Amino acid sequence: MSHSRLGDATVADIRTVPTPVSTNGLTFTSVALALDATCGLTATGGVHCWSNTNAGILGDLGVARQVPSAAPIPNLVATQITASDRAFCVTTTSGQIRCWGTDNTSGQLGTGTTTAVATPSPVVGLPSGLAMQEVRFMGWTSACGRASDGRIFCWGDNTFGQLGDGSTIARTLPVQVQSGATFTAFHPGATDTRQCAVSSSGDSWCWWTAPLGDGTFTASSVPVLIPVP
Repeated sequence: MSHSRLGDATVADIRTVPTPVSTNGLTFTSVALALDATCGLTATGGVHCWSNTNAGILGDLGVARQVPSAAPIPNLVATQITASDRAFCVTTTSGQIRCWGTDNTSGQLGTGTTTAVATPSPVVGLPSGLAMQEVRFMGWTSACGRASDGRIFCWGDNTFGQLGDGSTIARTLPVQVQSGATFTAFHPGATDTRQCAVSSSGDSWCWWTAPLGDGTFTASSVPVLIPVP
């Protein structure tokens, strides 16, 4: 790809067959693909990013590069990673969510502003002492984090009620999703226009744009229970 998202030490526009990443001996457990960059997570929690474009998306203020850096982003030990178009967020071993990127126009980095952030910065405004276990971007302009106590908090664009707080007010700081359920995971069935989560009882709950799977074509700005057939 023209932005070196493939990490194969080239700036080729396209590859029609799988191409090995030049990993520099690194072993990755997962990767997250943004529009202009890719970041990989190693088994030891290191985060390595590569791109041939604006270095502000690489998380370490370093120069653009076409293969994973041999050194991870400093002072960051991550457990999970997610990407939007020009931003990344991770959960850390300390229970934080940290985000960075060149696009924060909707407040999707959760830093309380709409200013781009070039290094991993904590999502602010979450309840004190709360351990965050999972983070997921919703489309390109919103994100949600799941806490160890089962609550979900979201931030960013809210034009269609995607933050799940019952409103359509955009937020640069996290707001709690309005549901009486306790959530154990984000649902793999979520899409770029629908967020879903699994409750401790094993039920699925979804919100945002219709259809949500509840048998109607009605959108919802709060989670609705999805019935099992």
